[in-house]
Amino acid sequence: MGVYRGIVRRPGGVRGLTTIPGDDGVTILVATLVGVKGVLVLIRAGGTLFAYWWSLRWIAAFLVRGSHRSRGTMKRRPGISACALLTCLLAGCGGGGAESFLDAQAMAQLREVVSKEQPRLPDGFTIRPEQAWRMPFGQADRNCRAVLEPAGGQAPGQALTAQAAVSYLGDGLGEQAGVGLARYANQEAEEHLDALSEAMRNCREVHTSSGTDMLLHELPIEQAVQQAADDAVGARFSGRLNGYPYALDVVLARVGDTLVSVVHTGMNDVDTERTRKVVEAAISMVNA
Repeated sequence: MGVYRGIVRRPGGVRGLTTIPGDDGVTILVATLVGVKGVLVLIRAGGTLFAYWWSLRWIAAFLVRGSHRSRGTMKRRPGISACALLTCLLAGCGGGGAESFLDAQAMAQLREVVSKEQPRLPDGFTIRPEQAWRMPFGQADRNCRAVLEPAGGQAPGQALTAQAAVSYLGDGLGEQAGVGLARYANQEAEEHLDALSEAMRNCREVHTSSGTDMLLHELPIEQAVQQAADDAVGARFSGRLNGYPYALDVVLARVGDTLVSVVHTGMNDVDTERTRKVVEAAISMVNA
């Protein structure tokens, strides 16, 4: 429970935490927050945590409508009502609900895909996945963060139905690959890639007080990647990370309704050919 208090960071902490176990490693946690007029719903799928917030006013309106409809010979059952409310919240019904909804089955499928060993990765990479990649610097403008966050499992949330992220260690100095898959409804994946492409054009440098200075350069997309994806953009960060030579390739691609995000890092330099192979391996996960 301390973990969720740290995430929520609301006055008074969390009260009334309820855990609803689900299939395929999906866990739903419902919590009311002390001193705040609303309900927080946390959904944990593997190593990814999704948070949704609804005001008590909207919930009350939903319950009032539900009670009017349920009048008659059928006795109302609180457990069913709670489940119906939770289902409606997750589905974003009621007009003013959530901007996205999570499909538990789709999340389980993506989690299963990324948890498998990936023999298509370049030689020298571990084929067994590890935890999601994390940005090596905490400070960056919103455009640069927007470009890098999807590879770490923090893809744009609008119309998001499922996402999963993993990383792989390479045999080069500081070499690591991060892969993030995010699935969307309503053709939103295309819109998100357009927005991320714009963010990539507006991200020019990363500078921190700890000795990180990196510039962004265009990374040409290989023909093989262009043929495998519906659309793709790429960039390279190069410079110094905490005073040491560092490079990072990032490629964002769309395959149907899925956004594929890849980062490939290394000290001194990054092999473009190995980046291409990592991207191809990530795209193959979508088609698996």
